Amino acid sequence: MLNPAEIEHIAELARLEISPAEAEKYSRELSAVLAYIEQLDQADISQISQETRVSASENVFRADVAISWDEEERQMALGQGELQDGLVKVKKVL
Repeated sequence: MLNPAEIEHIAELARLEISPAEAEKYSRELSAVLAYIEQLDQADISQISQETRVSASENVFRADVAISWDEEERQMALGQGELQDGLVKVKKVL
């Protein structure tokens, strides 16, 4: 179990100010969380493959395909910036 002094040290590292009552409260709460994590650490996961996923997420990126613009759209787009050495110069985006 974490004692209030350890909680105060953790709070100091996180640049948090806590009262002694809060240190006592968080001592109990964080100790309960750590005890639960210890229970999970003892679970037998030897039969679970590492490739198992929690979700069926797939790559959602689309293919990078060039689309031709008609001349009017192209001129409108190029007219919004300054051309320099055949390239469109834009403002910094930082």
